[in-house]
Amino acid sequence: DIEKELLGSHQREKNNKEVKAVEACKKNSKYFFSYAKKNSKIKQDIGPIIDPKGELISSPKEMSELLNSQYKKVWSKSKEPLVDATIMFPDTDSVQNIDEMLTNLDFNVDDIKTAMGELSLTSAPGPDNFPSILLNKCRDTLAEPLYLIWRSSLDKTEIPDTHKTANVAPIHKGGSKGEAKNYRPVALTSHVIKIFEKVVRKKIVEYLQKNSKFNESQHGFRSGRFYTESIVVTFGQYT
Repeated sequence: DIEKELLGSHQREKNNKEVKAVEACKKNSKYFFSYAKKNSKIKQDIGPIIDPKGELISSPKEMSELLNSQYKKVWSKSKEPLVDATIMFPDTDSVQNIDEMLTNLDFNVDDIKTAMGELSLTSAPGPDNFPSILLNKCRDTLAEPLYLIWRSSLDKTEIPDTHKTANVAPIHKGGSKGEAKNYRPVALTSHVIKIFEKVVRKKIVEYLQKNSKFNESQHGFRSGRFYTESIVVTFGQYT
């Protein structure tokens, strides 16, 4: 089984790092404590959770239903359309050069391969149970088939339903573990679509930067921009 072999190889590599950290304890204590801190996170249990009647629920199925109800309460539906092109790009009609318009996403096998190489080896899989370590380690072989799949998906403007679902993992964010509202939902989607998302984001950002579509005051979610710069600029405007 390929998945088991890859996971076994990763575990052996992890074991070797542990041995190295222990052996370096006397000569390089900083390395040892850095490794220990990084790998000593304790998995926290969920619940039991108090239901609307005030009763403690410990059954995994019933707790998941309570958490699901809580998440539905705070979930807000997106308004359509998500983006109004006339507002975001008011000068679209005046653009003379077609190269200045984002009419298609041009990507290739190398873009897919690069995105596959950026996947964490230990990330939890989505509903398809496709392990990230397999995609990462076998990217030279799998990049082209995935490219063909996502090229076709983009051309047809269709995404397989199996890649629109996610496993939701509740993460305790503080406070009482007995209250459903104290668990933050984290969606675990398929690594296969994460690869495509990385490629799409990269191409859109490249287009926005090339055509100066970003507002110069935007610092968030931009590489090479830091919140400290934003603070300095804002401070300068007020003084």
